[in-house]
Amino acid sequence: SGSAGPSTRSASAPLSAASGRAGWWSWGGAAAGAALFAFGLGAPWQADVAAFVVLGFGFMMLHNTLQTIATELAPDARGSAIALFAFSFFVGQGFGPLGFGALLHALGTAAALTLFAIGLFVLGFATRAVLLDPRRF
Repeated sequence: SGSAGPSTRSASAPLSAASGRAGWWSWGGAAAGAALFAFGLGAPWQADVAAFVVLGFGFMMLHNTLQTIATELAPDARGSAIALFAFSFFVGQGFGPLGFGALLHALGTAAALTLFAIGLFVLGFATRAVLLDPRRF
């Protein structure tokens, strides 16, 4: 994860105090989605470097918080919870490129990145809604 892990750790205390754990889901998804959208704009490479930093930071915010929740959901079956969490990410890593490749071929780079950006944005806010009040769903 390069610099995303250490930078997320160093920023965690002030960000948690400002937005709470639920804010990490929505802000993480929003940051990662914004970075993917920025890639689709075709900006100079310097902007892409900044977008990669934001993407890494946003992904770590979303991922780390979800992983923490997975360990808390079933304390008696923590190993199973983490295994299911890891499985979900590995399935996403397997099928994500297939979906992105199909969109890239059908719609072009900017549209494919925009759709995936919207997906990350929605994931962050949907996760917040579901985990804050799971009885609604």
